[in-house]
Amino acid sequence: MGRRWGVVLTPENQEMEVGDMGDDVLEKKSVLLLQNGVLTESHVKLVREVPLTIYLDGQELVTLLCTGQYPEDLAVGFLRSEGILDNWAEVSSLRVDEKAGVVWVELREKRKLRQELLHKRTLGAGCGRASLYYQPLDGIQIKNVGPGPRLSPERIVDLMHKASVMGALYKEARTTHAAGLATPDQVVVFREDIGRHNAVDMIVGYAMRNNISLGDKILLTTGRASSEIVLKAARVGIPVVASRSAATALGVALAQSVGITLLGSVRGGKLTVYCHPERIVF
Repeated sequence: MGRRWGVVLTPENQEMEVGDMGDDVLEKKSVLLLQNGVLTESHVKLVREVPLTIYLDGQELVTLLCTGQYPEDLAVGFLRSEGILDNWAEVSSLRVDEKAGVVWVELREKRKLRQELLHKRTLGAGCGRASLYYQPLDGIQIKNVGPGPRLSPERIVDLMHKASVMGALYKEARTTHAAGLATPDQVVVFREDIGRHNAVDMIVGYAMRNNISLGDKILLTTGRASSEIVLKAARVGIPVVASRSAATALGVALAQSVGITLLGSVRGGKLTVYCHPERIVF
């Protein structure tokens, strides 16, 4: 796969795990650069954008546009955060054909999901997402998240800063979003992709496949805190969502309804608490 643009910290090995550079993630392109009125030839690094099609029980479910990294985690995370899977034990097999850009997921108990999902499919506003399988108002049907951690604004800002400096792919190409899964002490998993939804789904998929509890974690994202991101967090029980960007009105309403502490504009020593401030120790 070349370079795996992500970081994982585990209790057994607290050092960042980052692979070697590969040509399958970044491409070099010759361009003309106009700067201070002078036109010169230059080179830029471009992030690849490839389709990844997920098949569930032999039937085509969705095609995502992504970098192609971590296809197993992306597929499983998508299924989980869209409410199709509840836990990893439901999966009987998972196969990936990276050249073809296909992931096959087989469930132990087959489900008649296709027509139900297609009737509910809506076009999302996010990057790298071909389609989404929920209606925004579905958030009111989700159980409230658990109590979660309590942490200071300074810790939140520090965690976001730590996640920001992990963004190696963004530093190279400036075209990616990132997501991090954190405890109050450290960022434990970090992912980058062209789509903010994809980055979150990779986090969810990794946690699900590795039996990582999410009820005591913080979701960090560089993208806006929209209803889609809040719903993903709610479905997996993440109690705190923090974004470097701002939130949407529906994102705040959904977070309020399911008990999520939603934070925005976390940067430069500042943040905005949109709802459920009881987890923030001022």
